[in-house]
Amino acid sequence: MVCVLSVDNFLILFSCQVTTVVFDKTGTITHGRPSVASVSALASEATHPLPIILAAIGAAESGSEHPLATAIIRFVKEALGEDLVKAELQDYRAIAGCGLHVKIVGLRDDLEIAAESGSEAFKAYLKVKRSLPSGYVTTCSWYDTFCLYFFLLFRVSSADLAGASIDYTIARSPDHLIRGALAVNENKAVMSDDHLVDLGSTDDSNNVLSFGASHIVLIGNRRWIRDKNFIDIPEDVEAKLKAQERLGRTALLAAINGRKTHGTEVHFSTVVCLTGVLVAAFGIADTVKTEAHLTVHTLRKMGLDVILLTGDNRKTAEAIAWQAGIRRVFAEVLPSHKVTKIKKLQRQGHKVNLSAR
Repeated sequence: MVCVLSVDNFLILFSCQVTTVVFDKTGTITHGRPSVASVSALASEATHPLPIILAAIGAAESGSEHPLATAIIRFVKEALGEDLVKAELQDYRAIAGCGLHVKIVGLRDDLEIAAESGSEAFKAYLKVKRSLPSGYVTTCSWYDTFCLYFFLLFRVSSADLAGASIDYTIARSPDHLIRGALAVNENKAVMSDDHLVDLGSTDDSNNVLSFGASHIVLIGNRRWIRDKNFIDIPEDVEAKLKAQERLGRTALLAAINGRKTHGTEVHFSTVVCLTGVLVAAFGIADTVKTEAHLTVHTLRKMGLDVILLTGDNRKTAEAIAWQAGIRRVFAEVLPSHKVTKIKKLQRQGHKVNLSAR
């Protein structure tokens, strides 16, 4: 039997003869209001300026109602200002448990003007950017560029933007961007299930992000970026993701195809995203409720088995479970598969209470 009850309704647990309590994570064990805690820039400021990356990602997520998307949109709006995250969305595809693919058209091109009424954090960012010598990031070594930028960033804004830490320690130079697997195939055509797509040239001038242009944006987990869209994740980026997950945060990656589409109409499909550049990694936090640990402890004292059920990555799920005192975890479970998990427990003889938001 399955009883859908509140977290603290212990008397009904007894009356239902429940043996196992399964907690959904978001909004039950956690507060259900995730926020962006960390952003790791993965691409050069010369080709992929942070404001444009954030504006593109915020615009792409505006088509989703997922809690993680809401967190990113809220962060971007606070960092850049309300109007900078508006764009037309085309070919929007969201895959549950993986991520999204979308073409964005017409990001606002009045960045400097909008910044005058934007957040203090964004004004600080622009102050840092203006302080960099003209052409410095393209003519000096990556290490020297990073040292100067990092020094200025700390001096002006304490490496903090709208409550999130901004990390440039693994940002790539223009010559070493993390590209999709097929980006090296210059002037080739690749056949997808739907279209024949001309990948064009990989010259860096075609990959500079700009406002007003069309961009393909991918946002999602490792499975979406690496397995479904064939963009390799280097070891240092993987280490950043794991560090976020050990903190109980959800790690997401973003990739952007920076080619401008002028003149001839270009048909976009999943294949085109293979030419994308990995631009950012997000750590999104959702804090555990203060009463969660006591609730779990009480349930276990009552002799009940307690399980955490979530679609999150296993490392993130285990970190949250540890904070709440839960020892059993079902991680990376798609929303459509959660009922199947409950029914499997029932077939094993468990009488299950599912506590969900």
